[in-house]
Amino acid sequence: MQNDYTKPEFKKLLHKLQEESWQLELLISGFAIFGLFTAIPTITESFTAAQNNHQVYRLVISLVAMISCYILIFNLLLHVLLRGLWIGALGLRYVSGDIDYDSLKYSQKFTKYLKKRVGSFDKYIGTLENYCSVIFAVSFLLIFYVLAITFTILAISLIGSQLIGNDNLPNWLSKGVGITIDGCPSGISLTEEDLLPDLSRRKSGAKGTTPRIEKDLPSILSGTFKGKTTGAPIIILFHNTNTQSKDYSNLLDTPRPGHADFVAQHKFGKNNDYTGGGHFSGRITLGLVVAGTVAKKILGDVNIEANLTEIGGSSDFDAALDKAIKNHDSIGGIVECRANNLPVGLGEPFFDSVESMISHLIFAIPATKGIEFGSGFDAAKMTGSEHNDNILTADGKTETNHAAGINGGITNGNEIVFRVAIKPTSSIGVSQRTMNISTSEMEDLLIEGRHDACIALRVPVIVEAVTAIALADLKILDKARR
Repeated sequence: MQNDYTKPEFKKLLHKLQEESWQLELLISGFAIFGLFTAIPTITESFTAAQNNHQVYRLVISLVAMISCYILIFNLLLHVLLRGLWIGALGLRYVSGDIDYDSLKYSQKFTKYLKKRVGSFDKYIGTLENYCSVIFAVSFLLIFYVLAITFTILAISLIGSQLIGNDNLPNWLSKGVGITIDGCPSGISLTEEDLLPDLSRRKSGAKGTTPRIEKDLPSILSGTFKGKTTGAPIIILFHNTNTQSKDYSNLLDTPRPGHADFVAQHKFGKNNDYTGGGHFSGRITLGLVVAGTVAKKILGDVNIEANLTEIGGSSDFDAALDKAIKNHDSIGGIVECRANNLPVGLGEPFFDSVESMISHLIFAIPATKGIEFGSGFDAAKMTGSEHNDNILTADGKTETNHAAGINGGITNGNEIVFRVAIKPTSSIGVSQRTMNISTSEMEDLLIEGRHDACIALRVPVIVEAVTAIALADLKILDKARR
């Protein structure tokens, strides 16, 4: 280094550090080059996977990391090359030592020329030293800049992933609703068109359902490539196009009787989104329906069918609906679901029994109040000889099916059958009494907006979906065990 230091001691210290630092520089550069070369295949693989799965954030991170690796490798290799030249030049200079020009007895002209050339060589050594130090410093500055950029992009991607993958997104008055499906095997045919039949069964617009109409067109954002699942998480998004949040403005202070408004305000405080029911809106079941479509594909020949057996305590649907609509009221219903062609052996004893898995998901459907399998609560009125299902064949076929195709939490090969009780919707056109949170006074509440007279009409396809999800999980678990 050619700086003019004012203090000899400081100059001497810097000179010593400079002389000894090149060994550490070469050691660090060597390890860094080895690490970067090792990382390139992994980064390339991640980049390719991100391209195939249309994962934008992962693609950007991988691209930045790949470019950075190549830049750093070039810089560090250049540093090692220049440092090698510096060591060679320094070695030659050390071997030559200090030249005694007088003892050489060359002519004055040649001695002058020789002094000039030797001085140039010393300058060359100093210049190499400067270049080596600058390139080494720049390389590590680049490393810190790359780390900063990568972590920034990673933070953005994680925030974006959270918005898509957790409960923040399924607010039906937000820009859209969606779901992340993880654990799906690769190679399953899946396109947006495959999702439409079940989605159309969930749609509103029919008699007794809300007049609010959404297109409910799914967009598969990741997890498929050329119409096949890749094994990566599948993200499916629906954009909302028909929202009227003003219909819910009076619910901030006056929670609806029978609805989750009151408990949601206590649990989430000012952060609770009261518009449209927030976390508790029936619109979040869109995600369950499309996940059910994927699960049905995993199950193959298993047939799952759910039907509405009664509404408002009556099998005469039209009469029950007409009465509820006329009175500006709502009614509930019973949905029966049957699953056939199941093998013997799905399910686990105790916590992960077939009943436990299905029930856990059934109660994720808003408005669910109860579930019974097979003979259900009537089993309590029967004797053992009446309730026991006589086994007729070696493959487990039974004479009756009070057990609903399940013994000890495990499928026995017979039809799974269960019934789900759906309560009336809380949002009705009849004036109700509730507490005004701001004034601590009871007052009348008249709910406006567009609501279902009988939400149970739209539930069968959702019951099918969650049943398929539970059975697909159990199938994958059973396959892993075997």
